[in-house]
Amino acid sequence: MATSLLPKHTSDYNDDGLSEDVDDGLGEEVDSAVQPIISLVIANVGGPSVGPGTADKRKKGIAEFLKEFQPNIVLLQEFSWSGITGSAWRNVTIPEKYEYTGNNEASILFDKNEFIVEFPGQKELQSLLDEMIRKVQLPIGFTPLSRMCIRIIQTKGVPDMKFLCVSWHGRRKGKMTELIMELKNLLIFIETFSNNKDLPFIIAGDFNISLEEAVKLVQSPHVIYKYQPLRREGGKIIDFFIGSELLPLDKMSAIDWEKVDSSIDALKIFDHDPIYAQIGRTLPKKIPDPSTSKQKSAQQPLSSRVKKQTGKTRSRKASV
Repeated sequence: MATSLLPKHTSDYNDDGLSEDVDDGLGEEVDSAVQPIISLVIANVGGPSVGPGTADKRKKGIAEFLKEFQPNIVLLQEFSWSGITGSAWRNVTIPEKYEYTGNNEASILFDKNEFIVEFPGQKELQSLLDEMIRKVQLPIGFTPLSRMCIRIIQTKGVPDMKFLCVSWHGRRKGKMTELIMELKNLLIFIETFSNNKDLPFIIAGDFNISLEEAVKLVQSPHVIYKYQPLRREGGKIIDFFIGSELLPLDKMSAIDWEKVDSSIDALKIFDHDPIYAQIGRTLPKKIPDPSTSKQKSAQQPLSSRVKKQTGKTRSRKASV
């Protein structure tokens, strides 16, 4: 059974809602046979072409990654295919336990043996979006649905967990102020949908803005998670997790494509490193009734809680 050396981490939250998820330098072996409760991976699997055969190398790299690490849920971005079966995959074997859902921008692979997955209807999501725009909670022109895959995930076994899972691919083009505003609006939209469903959430993916900018938008009862990027990323983090405090993540690590068994030209064809995390071992099934002051703040519109970009806020950027 293939193993990989993933850093050992500990998590804490500071006042800005930033997870102090840092490498303690010890390291630990993570074997696919010893699974945490739920393991998650962000994987933008797009990248440049290296000529004929690039698509086959990309598929093989994805398949080998899944076989080696066996994540329970993969939040994909820039996945070029409409699924993981059919003639396009006839020479590549994806483990049978995985099921695919989503679109080319953002999609989710999940272990169908472990989870029941509910698909919120496009009509339901569009109706909520239209209502929020009509009430001026979101701006006209905010169109996130084509760039996300949103699903309700419930475990089949014990412990019983149910949460909202969102794969997201942020726009690459535009002024930085526009991209930051897009994330702010996304958080407002997902928080509202999450509250309507009475479920905690995780948003994960390629946000196409830096974690340092994103952290300014996230406060308790939400958390943004940092980790140590690999050297080829130059210290910049644009792939990350944001979620409810009630759905704590830990063991955050970047994974080196080059160390995936049997991958070919991985560092040339994948320009993002997969990001591993796992859901903590204690998780409330639902968001509690908002009777305490902290829980009441979860029901307030996120737009009313976003910090002004003061000097104090800027001084608390993530150190990566």
